[in-house]
Amino acid sequence: MGTPPTSPRRPDQRVRTRRSLTRRSGHTADFWHPAGLTWAELDRETQAFGLATTGGQCSTTGVAGVTLGGGLGWLMRRRGLTVDNLLSVDVVTADGRLLTASEHENPELFWGLRGGGGNFGIVTELELRLHPVDQVVAGLLIHPGDRLADVLAFYREFAATEPDSITSTVIFLTAPPMPELPESLHGAPAVAIGVCFSGPPEEADDALRPLREFGPPAADMIAPMPYLALQSMFDGMPAGDYGYHQSIRTGYLPELGDEAIATLTRHADAAVSPQCLIELIHLEGAIGHVAEGGTAFPSRDARFFCMFQSTWNDPGNAASHTGWTRDGWDAIRPFSDGRTHPGFLDADEPASRVADAYGEQKMARLAALKRELDPTNLFHLNKNIHPQTTTD
Repeated sequence: MGTPPTSPRRPDQRVRTRRSLTRRSGHTADFWHPAGLTWAELDRETQAFGLATTGGQCSTTGVAGVTLGGGLGWLMRRRGLTVDNLLSVDVVTADGRLLTASEHENPELFWGLRGGGGNFGIVTELELRLHPVDQVVAGLLIHPGDRLADVLAFYREFAATEPDSITSTVIFLTAPPMPELPESLHGAPAVAIGVCFSGPPEEADDALRPLREFGPPAADMIAPMPYLALQSMFDGMPAGDYGYHQSIRTGYLPELGDEAIATLTRHADAAVSPQCLIELIHLEGAIGHVAEGGTAFPSRDARFFCMFQSTWNDPGNAASHTGWTRDGWDAIRPFSDGRTHPGFLDADEPASRVADAYGEQKMARLAALKRELDPTNLFHLNKNIHPQTTTD
């Protein structure tokens, strides 16, 4: 991918694009790509240059959707969200105009696209800032499921001093029959601590030592690995396969107190199938280095992202799985701050949850932008910001 694609583009953009693929400083580079790529495709090409940007936790997801919704990923605590690395966007608006949005061109649209999803048009090009990333020290630490409360209590303490070079998550799940795991855990409830250290390699051992010594874990699968291997680590989960149905509820926890841990543990024990999981992600780090008003993406000050997810392929199992997901969030809601990540809103959630996600001020600003660019709400098959939204 040493030359730009051959699709028609403005001459000045072609020059800028060709230059950006080869321009390297000691820290960053810029990369142009079509908006229709998956993360697997983008990462494969950027890794040829030893570069990457914050992407999703699953390589089969689309770059544009993840980016416009905010973009959580393994590099986020060191390099920010995907939207924090977005440099420019080309978008076709409802009236057929092709606009470029950046800090200096259509800046209000650029603000709205960084977290506002597909509400303002069809994105045809994205330009992202890249960072040197080759080998990372990453992987999973696996504990038996009955240790969930202990793991969460430990994770609360670890998160308080976690360096920005680490992005980590705790996942309650059913252990797959992996050869790295003891046979006693195959098909049994388990707790995984997923981790990515992207800092200087010589600092990895000290930074990860508390995680590896706690327990100790039943399996330690952390090792130096190519970034591409990390990005595809969760690709085999059923939720990523066609033919499966999924129910999700998410929100933010400002703290992880004892009562919240007890609630999460009780709901994990009530899982209705092996395809139920609970995930807790520590945020902060570089995410909070961007001012709250700097992009449409909300909740820069959030500490923990919490998700309940259930997956099934038999329609007869829909009620039990959706019930488990909803009940989980209802139980943990008293410990949340009432906000949520707009990119993870499920289709069956009320429209008011969109407003909950963005908050009053950002929702009013996004609605004004929507009225200007899409007054008839042509682009509504999304986490919809209606042009007539009011916050009164």
